[in-house]
Amino acid sequence: MPGKPLDPQNLQRDLGYILGGTLYHARFASICAPRLGLRVLEAGCGSGKFGLWYAWRSADVTLLDIDPGVLVYTRALRDLMEKTLQDDPGIHQLSWVKIVEGSIFNLSRLYPDAPYDFVFNEGVPQHWPSSDWRRQHSINQMVAVTKPCGVVCVMGSNGLCPDMVQYAQQVSHTYSHMPNRQQPWLPEELVRRMERAGLRGIEVAPVEASEWEKSRLLVGWGRKPE
Repeated sequence: MPGKPLDPQNLQRDLGYILGGTLYHARFASICAPRLGLRVLEAGCGSGKFGLWYAWRSADVTLLDIDPGVLVYTRALRDLMEKTLQDDPGIHQLSWVKIVEGSIFNLSRLYPDAPYDFVFNEGVPQHWPSSDWRRQHSINQMVAVTKPCGVVCVMGSNGLCPDMVQYAQQVSHTYSHMPNRQQPWLPEELVRRMERAGLRGIEVAPVEASEWEKSRLLVGWGRKPE
């Protein structure tokens, strides 16, 4: 099965990202700050380094990915966090993290009661071309399992950044359930797709730089109406 190699160096690096924080963690926190009782779903979690950070900060977190091989790594990273932070009074939150194998396209079947306050991912819908129905459907499903007034957030590659466009044209993926090419987001497309999914108060911004052309990633977020 595919997945991220269980290399101790990879695990230590990702643990360092979680404990030290990154620009991406800071951006997610500015959109929806972690707090006790916040219900979070990272849909298409990969390593889980963002969702695990929310759990460490007291949120009630579900990590979901379609790839069982990836989730082996996710569990190993959670276990390494627990071992490293065993004296931290907030570490018990990690034992409550739900790690679930499932598809972003079936979220409304998995969670029909729409229990989440914050649903997000990094680098998931961009794996399908803009002409592919799954690009929109993945966001629709994220909104479907979000509580009224909850927040949905998508971070992905930026189509206005020349370096990102070149990378997306070259990169190949090892995941059999995804196409071999990415298609970066243009800001207006991300806004349009979030509007179609029913979100309001939508904002889109570059992540790594103030100038759009210099930021390899962009982020879009909005709130589900009451």
